[in-house]
Amino acid sequence: MDMSRHASLAEAGKEASATESRSERGERGQAALILAMVALGVAGLAVSGYFFGIVGVTLPILATVPVLFVMLVLIARG
Repeated sequence: MDMSRHASLAEAGKEASATESRSERGERGQAALILAMVALGVAGLAVSGYFFGIVGVTLPILATVPVLFVMLVLIARG
C-alpha cells in the first residue's frame, strides 16, 4: 500500500483547524471565559469563607440575589 498519497497527521490537523469556522472558535472562547469567571467566583467565595467564616459565604450570596433577579427579568424580556 502506498502511503505517500495520504496526508500526515500534522497536515490533517491543520486542515481541520482551517475548516473550523470563526464562530465556533468564538463560541469556544466565550465558554472558556464564562467557565473562568465561574471558577473565579467560587474561588472568591472559598477565600472569603476561609477568612470570615460562614458570614463571608452567606453575605456575598445574599448580595447577588437582586442582581440575578434583574438579570432573569432582562433575559425574559428579550
